[in-house]
Amino acid sequence: MSKSTFSTDAYSKAVVNHPIIVILISLLLVVASVIGIRNIAFSTDYRVFFSEQNEQLLAFEELQNTFTKNDNIFVVIHDEDKSLFNPTSLSAIELFTEEAWQTPFSIRVDSLTNFQHTTAGDNDLIVDNLINDGAALTAVEVENVREIALNDDRLVERLISKDGRTGSINITLQLPGESRTEVPEAVAHVRAQIAEIETQYPNLQFRLTGNVMLSNALAEATIVDLKSLVPLMYGAIAICVLLLFRSISATILTSVMVLVSMFSAIGMAGWLGIVLTPPSSSAPTIIMTLGVAGSIHVLSSFFLSMNAGLVKKDAMIDSLKVNIEPVFLTVLTTVIGFLSMNFSDTPPLRDLGTISAIGILYTLVFTLFTLPAASMLLPFKKSSSGFKVNKILEPTANFVIRHHRPLLWSVAGLSILIASFIPRMELNEQYIDYFDESIEFRQDTDFAMEHLTGIYKIEYMLQVSENGGISQPEFLNEVKDFADWFREQPEVVHVQSIVETIETLNKNLHADDASFKRLPEDRDLVAQYLLLYEMSLPYGLDMNSQISIGKDATKLTVMLQNLSTSQLIDIENRARAWLASNTSIMETSEGTGSSVVFAHMAERSINSMIGGSILAIFLIGVVLMIALKSIKYGAISMVPNLLPSAIAFGIWAMFVGEMGFALSVMIAMTLGIVVDDTIHFLSKYIRGRKEQNLSPEDAIRYAYSTVGVALVITTIVLVIGFLILSQSHFLPNAGMSTLTVITISVALILDLFLLPPLLMAIDKSSNQPELAAEAH
Repeated sequence: MSKSTFSTDAYSKAVVNHPIIVILISLLLVVASVIGIRNIAFSTDYRVFFSEQNEQLLAFEELQNTFTKNDNIFVVIHDEDKSLFNPTSLSAIELFTEEAWQTPFSIRVDSLTNFQHTTAGDNDLIVDNLINDGAALTAVEVENVREIALNDDRLVERLISKDGRTGSINITLQLPGESRTEVPEAVAHVRAQIAEIETQYPNLQFRLTGNVMLSNALAEATIVDLKSLVPLMYGAIAICVLLLFRSISATILTSVMVLVSMFSAIGMAGWLGIVLTPPSSSAPTIIMTLGVAGSIHVLSSFFLSMNAGLVKKDAMIDSLKVNIEPVFLTVLTTVIGFLSMNFSDTPPLRDLGTISAIGILYTLVFTLFTLPAASMLLPFKKSSSGFKVNKILEPTANFVIRHHRPLLWSVAGLSILIASFIPRMELNEQYIDYFDESIEFRQDTDFAMEHLTGIYKIEYMLQVSENGGISQPEFLNEVKDFADWFREQPEVVHVQSIVETIETLNKNLHADDASFKRLPEDRDLVAQYLLLYEMSLPYGLDMNSQISIGKDATKLTVMLQNLSTSQLIDIENRARAWLASNTSIMETSEGTGSSVVFAHMAERSINSMIGGSILAIFLIGVVLMIALKSIKYGAISMVPNLLPSAIAFGIWAMFVGEMGFALSVMIAMTLGIVVDDTIHFLSKYIRGRKEQNLSPEDAIRYAYSTVGVALVITTIVLVIGFLILSQSHFLPNAGMSTLTVITISVALILDLFLLPPLLMAIDKSSNQPELAAEAH
């Protein structure tokens, strides 16, 4: 008896002969891990999607540190039947504006009513709210307000729509970042305010969007998925196991194993300080989905041995002997795949890989120790109902053997053909579309873009080399030209710059003569205008949102239509080219803002994952060659392991055509999963060849008969699990899961119809395959 065989025997007998001790140790491990759940928190900040080294994020933070932060809750107010320019609606906006200042962490509130309208006085500048006491306005005064508002570029398509039926209140927040309750607290306050004001003004609709609402939606989507998808997956696992084994004991045992694996992994994430986000919140479902596979393999062999006449203890020992190596290998390769996700530039995807890898390691421990030990304490009886799949697999094996040559070429050729569509895939996504249409944030944002303004924006910090330099006419003319260029672009909804304010001030201080609505030609005059204007502004409505403290930089904000990633990057590149050709005095930073950072995220994530995927492929290939003790079989195994991802991406390219940041980790993640079936099939094939001296044809039949059922059932469970996850309200998770379903399904087909012909082509038999098939 070899040393490895002796070790396997000793381990198997120790587990089944001392079940109480094994279970107690398992309980201690679970308790120690699960306690960490108390440290788990949910992130409510969209910035968690970006690494600290992200260049676009660094530029965004520099802009926010220079000017007033633009984290905001954007309240859209709409009247379906009439214009907002009436005393009732204007008084509602005025009331909401005043109360919005009480929003936690608010530092600024902008609306139609408190817009600082400027007019000429007696050799003076008059600055005041556009509307005071809206309820008392006469018809003439309302018409005057409407005329002013709809002819001011600083308001139209930002705080009021062109048709006058939709307005907005922009609440700017300064979040300290000291507590994870800051965002929910601010959102709850605004929602309560809306609920109260809706009772007074039932004719008005209120919608909420903005960066803060995006952060809040991310947290809410996470919680919704955890509450709905995890229980659904748990129920699906129990039903699948019950239908397979027709055994209450097996169902309870498997369900408990995946449940404790999931909770242990989440607890360990808590100990490691990992924060749950929408991408990483799918880890529990993934752990449960993948964790059940090992249990199914062990229990399948266990029932097969019992059906062959072995008593329960001997049947479990035999099952562990057969499965310990392939189960260990499948877990190892799966863990390698998930850990390679740490190459991603997106922190939540790194967290997803880490939590999933930890969970899969827990399933290994519980599958090889706790499950067999607990099986000794539970009643089991023979069961064959779940193995009727063999009636299908036996003729399938004969068909594959008989037609292995045409199958080899046709399956390989079709695979290459489908994979050839991958170059058609476009890197594209829209962060608003991260949420399905059942999410309130998505509905409200779509409404805002349709009726008022764009939610996607690019912001520029336009600088000059000296303090106070923004007053230079040459600089301001370049800013104006840049803003005008953007207004000519078809994707642009609104452009906001300091130029419009200075032009208006020049007109005001020339007795409101419209011919003076232009930039002054004197630097000192511009500086005086700005000083006079700033001194007239009320507290909270200063110019810090547009001008730096040193007066050496100003911000230009471009609101865009609902653009895809590629479209946003395209207009950003065009703007960069324009700046390079048309500016001399103006120094510019890269275009930035949350939209820009999200737009570049997918590209950055894909580039960063290339190395991770290559490393995962290399490591898994080495592991398989060492474990299978064969360079030949290890090399062969990589064909059905790499092709599923290529085929899945080809199918995705044909029917969807776009991919985003979540799909960037698919090769690394699914590689470790699809390897599992190949390992189990190859291990049984090699066992048949080496230990039983079977021909390639008979070794394939042996693999089909001993592991075929488990492969089909585990694939069904995996497909069901990821189909459930594809119902996530967070659409990157849904897309990732859908592509995983395609990959796993293709992997089973290749393992059953391509791997056997490959093996037969390599291991040439002295017997004719046709004769061997007929003999059976």
